[in-house]
This record gives sequence, structure tokens and C-alpha cells, in this order.
Amino acid sequence: MESDCSIKFINKTIAVLLAGAAIFLSSCDNSLEIIPGADVSSLPSLIVRNFETVQTDSGRVQMVLKSPLMERRTIDDETYNEFPKGVEVIFYDGRKEQVASVSSQFAKYHESKRLWELRYGVRAHNEQNELLETELLYWDEEKELIHTEEFVRITGEERIISGTGFESDTRFSRWEIRNGNAIIYLKDE
Repeated sequence: MESDCSIKFINKTIAVLLAGAAIFLSSCDNSLEIIPGADVSSLPSLIVRNFETVQTDSGRVQMVLKSPLMERRTIDDETYNEFPKGVEVIFYDGRKEQVASVSSQFAKYHESKRLWELRYGVRAHNEQNELLETELLYWDEEKELIHTEEFVRITGEERIISGTGFESDTRFSRWEIRNGNAIIYLKDE
């Protein structure tokens, strides 16, 4: 008698499971749902972590560029490298001593234009130990020029100069602030 109850229980359990499976399987749909706004072409074609590149001339180091993350993208036939976690660039003059540096919290390199776009917390040092600070800086490799239309502050050993609009050679040795609005002398004579 116990075995008849056990068999009936097992049969009922199997019947319930089969009914549940039939309901579950009949509700499945084999069609793929298209997610609106999903664009595979906007995804990076290459991702590099702990990116570092060294530029040399006749075997002598000219520049070292480092970034925690580089993403290569092509959108509308424009290829560019994006550095969402920022960059650090150190310039050398064929010697072991660094002569200048620049860093930012975000960067983008437009290959066809040979143009760097540095954003957020941009800091550049030159051979004269001057510090440039701004939120946006363009570095045009073709024209060998760095520039911005944004607010800049340049701190040297003897003065702090601020203003809007800036242009310089790529070594940040000959520079000009277009609309200067403050000069603060740090040392009294």
C-alpha cells in the first residue's frame, strides 16, 4: 500500500514537472530582440591597458607616452585613439634628462589631423620650470603648435600669469597668452 502511494506521488510530480516544462517551452521565442540604440560601430576596435609608446630619433629617446587605457575607434571614416583615463607624456632631447612634460585626465588623438585634444586637469611643464594649467589644450603635430581658447594659468619661479587664449611652440618655450587678465609677482625686489 505504501508503494502505491509513492508511485502515485512520483507520477503526479512528474506530471506537474512535465506540464510546467511544456508551459515554459511554449513561452520561449527564438527571435532575437533588437536593442534600440545599440551601435556596434561605436565600440572600440582595439583596447590596450597600460599603454606605453616611445618615440626615438636616431636611437635617441624623444618622447615617452603612457596611459592606463587606450581605445581605438573608427566612426564615420575617422580613426582616433581615445585615452579615457588620461595620458602622461614626457619629452626628452636625446638625453636621459626630461625637458618637458604634459598630462591630462582625458585625451583623444585624431590620426588624420595629427591633432591631440587634452582635457580636464591639463598640466604642462617646460625647461624653464614653468607650469601651465588649463582644462582644454590642443597639440597640433602638423603645425608644431599647442593652443587653447580656454582659461590658462602659467606659474613660474617669479610670477603667475593668467588669461584666456594661449599659443605656444610644442616645447612650451615660446608662449603667449592672448587675453591676459592677471600677473602676480612672487618675489619682491
